[in-house]
Amino acid sequence: MSRFPSLNYVPGETRRILRDRFDRNLRVGRQARFLHPDAKVTPDQLALRLLAGLEVSSNADWPAAANAYAAAGPTALEPPDLQALADLGWLRRIWGRARIGLELRVAVLRAPAGVMDAFKVLISSIHGQRCEANSFTQEDAELTDLLKIVVGATVDSISIVGQTPEWIAARLWEIALAQDGATDLALRRWVDWWGILQNPPFVPETVWSVLDAQAFRDAAQRIIATEPGLGGWDETRSRYVQRAALKHSFAIAVVEPWFPPAGLLPVSWTPRLGVL
Repeated sequence: MSRFPSLNYVPGETRRILRDRFDRNLRVGRQARFLHPDAKVTPDQLALRLLAGLEVSSNADWPAAANAYAAAGPTALEPPDLQALADLGWLRRIWGRARIGLELRVAVLRAPAGVMDAFKVLISSIHGQRCEANSFTQEDAELTDLLKIVVGATVDSISIVGQTPEWIAARLWEIALAQDGATDLALRRWVDWWGILQNPPFVPETVWSVLDAQAFRDAAQRIIATEPGLGGWDETRSRYVQRAALKHSFAIAVVEPWFPPAGLLPVSWTPRLGVL
């Protein structure tokens, strides 16, 4: 990938860091950890038909988040709009959605009344999700009870407990590819469905055909390589410097020395480059 020239010199280390980035942005948790003993388990086929007919929207979608911030009425002392917040480093636009770092959320919510109140309102609702079903799914009598649970209301977390969620997730990718054709759009829809299944882990080679697995990898890697909100090494360093300054209410010049100098590869690579 052109964004990461280090791939040409230390591919193993670069792939490890990219895997870490996958892990941060596509979090995986064993479903059993979150299950209540009395939770109702939905048969796989029903869960598959339900999810395939859902469109998931999030309060973090950039237009929705921008409207929510404007409706909260930022004062003259606050950034006037969502883009101004992003420009100052308080949040990021990643894959069309607003993302706010945990340490920045904590810092803002701890601020006294009258300080960034509009941003506090946005933070309180940013995780809300809403599902809408297509007409075919609405007419499916076997899905009536499930639709009552997941469709309509905006809630912080929507989840479905399937018998074998990794199987459902695999079939949903195949459906998304068949419906959307464009793999980037298919990946966006699939990630939302995967989240409702509580991010079950799986190995692409064991659940998909060679072509479908390759389409998944291509789409995921293309997003990582081209998404403006992610950036390369120097952009990542600048972002962390900015976030540290905001968190501690320090000037950029104060926190700059806390980080490795700009333009250098991560320290762990230095001995390897010397050998090369």
